[in-house]
Amino acid sequence: ITQGPPTAADQSVIVQRLFPTPASVAVNVVGTAVGSGAQPCWTGTTITVFRGTIPLTVATGNGLYKVTLKPGASGTTGGADPWVAAPLPLFEGASIVLVGTGTGNVAVYDSGLSGATFNTSLSYSLILPTTATGSLTLWDNIGADGQQGKSRTSIVAKETTTINGLAVAGPGSAYNDSDWNGSAGYPLPQLWDDTGHNVTAASPRGTTRLNVTFKTNSATPDCLTPVANVVEVH
Repeated sequence: ITQGPPTAADQSVIVQRLFPTPASVAVNVVGTAVGSGAQPCWTGTTITVFRGTIPLTVATGNGLYKVTLKPGASGTTGGADPWVAAPLPLFEGASIVLVGTGTGNVAVYDSGLSGATFNTSLSYSLILPTTATGSLTLWDNIGADGQQGKSRTSIVAKETTTINGLAVAGPGSAYNDSDWNGSAGYPLPQLWDDTGHNVTAASPRGTTRLNVTFKTNSATPDCLTPVANVVEVH
């Protein structure tokens, strides 16, 4: 999140695999902006989403990866409560999507979705990488600025997710919890989510699209920014 265009320091990060051992070398991953929009109710004007490619010599599979920001990329990097102080620029999070070998068809969706900040509801449609067989469809959401409320006080944590009309997350769903609680940054600073669901029930045989709708808590709506979705069809 910046006042105006993103800074040079925000446009790349250092990535290193720590596990499995031996640890990899630390590499510079340069990002390409895939979307931007209004900042999600902080200071500044703009939130920008970047995508970069990690070399396969580093991203070898599931494991522990260290992402290091460049000096000046964020006004705070110590995990402090952002509701106490949040000097610009604000760096909300990073996720790694690693597509391996297997029998599924995978698609990553970012451009056209990334940076589409909303505070009441957002609806969009994802074209599946292949027509659903009814066997297995998995959907993952990466989102910025999710939070339970203000600091440790729960206020806004009732967002819902529906896919093709089926309640997938939030109150009324089997999952019950929200996709937008900042769970990747618990307990603080929150503000980043990596969530995933089996949505086979929402995509019976012959389905070609996932129609996704997010709705925030109507009593206390929250500002949220989609980053990317990942879908796997078997």
